[in-house]
Formats: sequence, C-alpha cells, structure tokens
Amino acid sequence: MEEALKFRKGDRIKIEEELYQVLGGIELVNRSDGARWTEYYVQNLQNGKERWLSVDEIYDEYAIYTSCDSKGFSEEELDAKGWKNADSGVEEVLSWFGNVDAEQGEKASYTEYEDNTGEYLMSVEHWDGETEYAKGYYLDKDEIEVSGDLQQIENPQFRVDYNNCQPRQPQTMQKRRGRKNKIIAVVVIAVLAWGIWAITKSASKKEI
Repeated sequence: MEEALKFRKGDRIKIEEELYQVLGGIELVNRSDGARWTEYYVQNLQNGKERWLSVDEIYDEYAIYTSCDSKGFSEEELDAKGWKNADSGVEEVLSWFGNVDAEQGEKASYTEYEDNTGEYLMSVEHWDGETEYAKGYYLDKDEIEVSGDLQQIENPQFRVDYNNCQPRQPQTMQKRRGRKNKIIAVVVIAVLAWGIWAITKSASKKEI
C-alpha cells in the first residue's frame, strides 16, 4: 500500500527532483460534490520561488501552481487557445496550518481550466470580491516525495511560462478579509489618537 502524501510545516519534499520546504497548508472541500484536497505552500530551496502543491489522493490528482496576474485569463483568450473548463464549484477552508493566511469556513467560487493536452492548468478563484489567478501543471504521484538530505539539481527548467507570475507572500492563493480588517483597525486607532491629542491640546490652551 502506497504511503499517503501528508506533510507538516518544515518538511522537506522533493518535487520533480527539486528540493522544497513546506511553509504551510490548507485543507479544502468542494461544497458542490464533497471532494477534498490539500494545498501546500512550498518554497524552492534553491531559488526561493514560492509555489502551491495541490494533493488530491481521493481522485489521485496532483499539480503544482504559481500565482499570476490576470493576463491571458479572459474567457475569450482561453477559448481561442483551446482551454476547457475541467472543474468548478464552491470551495471552503476546512483547516489550515503554518505560514498561511487562512480562516476556517472561508469560501470561494473557483474554476479550473485545462489545455488541449490535458496537462497544463489555469485556475481562477473569487474570494470576497477579489479574484486570484494561477498557472500550473499536473504531476505524477511519484514525482513528489519526502526528502531527507537531498541535493538540489542545478538550473531547473520550468514547464510553464511564468513571465506574469509573481512570488507570493506567505498566504493562500486567495487574499483574505483579515488584511482589510487590520488596515481599518489601524486607521480607527490613528483617528482616535489624533482626537484625544486635539482635545488635550485645546484643554491646555483654556487653562492658560
């Protein structure tokens, strides 16, 4: 029986002969059909690139993604290049660990596209009014393994053009409401502090 691919923060894993470290992970469920999978936030230990490893052992599907801008993701462009809708639904965060920005119970609608070879992927997720994009490709399960003390190969060649894909900060592929709430809280505190200062200054002038 094959060993399940379950990773923890700090694990070193080998993906396509390249060495990565697991920074965090998110367990998700598709509320449309009950399917579950885990997305691991990983960092390449040679070049520092941050990527997402998707592990779905129920359907035996594995893929690796890099987050991108929206270039090339319009329906017209996808149709013109022969991309097809391979999966869609509403995903929900069941649990998370490590250095990711996630909240249990958060939901998003998503669509997964495949090219005409069935190998390459483009993903679109809509989270709380924000849309995020990623490019990737499928992996075979045996291309992913736990690493003890493995040597990184030199000059890795990526299988996808990532010219419009930018390194991510430690978070999920989706932006979070928490960031907005923190900004609002800082603004409110600053306004209150200014108000207290103004009142104190006014009172001091009256006393003089």
